[in-house]
Amino acid sequence: QGFTHESESTEERIKEVEHTMIERGSNNEDEEGLVTKGSKTSYFGPAIQVAIIILCAEMGDRSQISAVAISVFYDFWIVAVGGCIGHILASLIAVLFGLAVSRFTTEKCTSILGGILFLAFSLHSLLTYFVLK
Repeated sequence: QGFTHESESTEERIKEVEHTMIERGSNNEDEEGLVTKGSKTSYFGPAIQVAIIILCAEMGDRSQISAVAISVFYDFWIVAVGGCIGHILASLIAVLFGLAVSRFTTEKCTSILGGILFLAFSLHSLLTYFVLK
């Protein structure tokens, strides 16, 4: 996706989106699933999408396995509430970091950097697996 976007600033993207929303008028659904009603916007569509993505990513992850291990020793509600608080804080840190990064770089640069980091960590995992096997 990073290669297909034209180089443009965040302000230009915001103006373009605002212009598109004004052209479409109220009570329309945009391409991202946001339903606009006058000046209010519903974020339930993207929020549900993010929740599903995080749920799928966390299935079988170390944090879930840790929760299983901890739940052997503690009450269900203590582990459930602690796990929720931990995930909320981790997500909050990630969102704030993303917000800070978005102020200094373009979406194209972020996509390319994300791809490079993904490949670097994949290479590291492969080398670690085969070298330390």
